[in-house]
Amino acid sequence: EGLAIDPERVEAIRALPLPSHKKALQSFLGRINFVRRFVPDFAALVKPITKMLKKSMAFKWTAEGKESFEAIKEAISQAPTLINLDFSKDFILYAFG
Repeated sequence: EGLAIDPERVEAIRALPLPSHKKALQSFLGRINFVRRFVPDFAALVKPITKMLKKSMAFKWTAEGKESFEAIKEAISQAPTLINLDFSKDFILYAFG
């Protein structure tokens, strides 16, 4: 029980090829934006490819950009199911740092 990404959507995203121009990259980012709440550190994962959209930069894939593209697709394929909290039960909170 909970909220999960439709497996067919996950497979559709995984099958997307590396975008070949800025408009295609914008389209990819728009397509994956709806799943951002399922992916921990989504913004950090997509940062290298969002930098490629700057007008001052020529569109060219770097190793970091390609790694980011594949990492976000992998993170989406492993996204957890989100559940509603049951406030009638006790919570255990762990803090790191």
